Amino acid sequence: VSTQSTWGWKSMNPWFGNWTQLSFHRRTRTHERLTLQKEATVGLSGALDLGSNYFEAGYEIRDLQPGDGMQVSDALQGDVGESDKAYIRHVYQSSNLRMKKGRSVPEGYSFVARNELTGGVCTLKNEVKADYYLPIPDTPFTISSHIKLGSIFPFAGHVRVPVLDRFLLDNTYVRNYTAIGPGAADLLNVHSRHSEMTGGNVLAAAAVSVNFPLPIIGEKLPELPFNGHVFFNTGNLDYNTVPSQVLNQDYLKKFLSGSKASVGAGVTWPIYQGRLEINFGIPVDVNKRAHIKEFSNAAFQKWRFGFTWCG
Repeated sequence: VSTQSTWGWKSMNPWFGNWTQLSFHRRTRTHERLTLQKEATVGLSGALDLGSNYFEAGYEIRDLQPGDGMQVSDALQGDVGESDKAYIRHVYQSSNLRMKKGRSVPEGYSFVARNELTGGVCTLKNEVKADYYLPIPDTPFTISSHIKLGSIFPFAGHVRVPVLDRFLLDNTYVRNYTAIGPGAADLLNVHSRHSEMTGGNVLAAAAVSVNFPLPIIGEKLPELPFNGHVFFNTGNLDYNTVPSQVLNQDYLKKFLSGSKASVGAGVTWPIYQGRLEINFGIPVDVNKRAHIKEFSNAAFQKWRFGFTWCG
């Protein structure tokens, strides 16, 4: 649950890009997955849009408190109370996505890179997302591939990434999974207990889909952009803030072997920068240890309705 109020000034600026903006925001949020459930944040920021490049600098004061009657876990003791964050953020975007006549899925590519340097908490965050849509000639089918990579590392003597700045990985990228990464329920042990999902600082996810129009819906309701798809996706999320331990071949092998994956099919409806989907999925374990009928509802749901960032 989240509420945010923003007051700002925005102006078109022909000398310094498309527009500039100054804003003040106040945000309250309830984090159901954490023992530190209550967040209250106030901040001030300035932004400059140069078309393909977006720059933002800001300052925030954030307060995290435990939920009613909850005891804060050891993993989040360093996040209790008030902290401040100054940041410089850069976003680069490039895309040639276009919709051809007679097609229900775009073709082309989209690329987004985000970088954030913070003071106070002293972290460097890098994130990239790429999508590519390739229509199959003389057929209504389109193959789409998607990848998302991210890392956050502390510096200047700091050894941890604040929980509010970490990545989360779930059905948004790896379909039908409730959560992946530190604290998530164990797909391979239906009786295992899972703790709060604190997020991670090393992320990788990939997906491949075959997309196609739905003949019945397309004939009856041609104005609605419903499509069918079959998919395979995989991903992993880890928390390790020591670069020398992460940037090596042994860690990469361990990270990839711990990835979660799923295959399935569903119905999609494109909306702002993503899609609403109803999917039926089956979990796939990269080490072939999982059995299709043996998984916990806390970890994976066969039927799932929700928003995804990949097509």
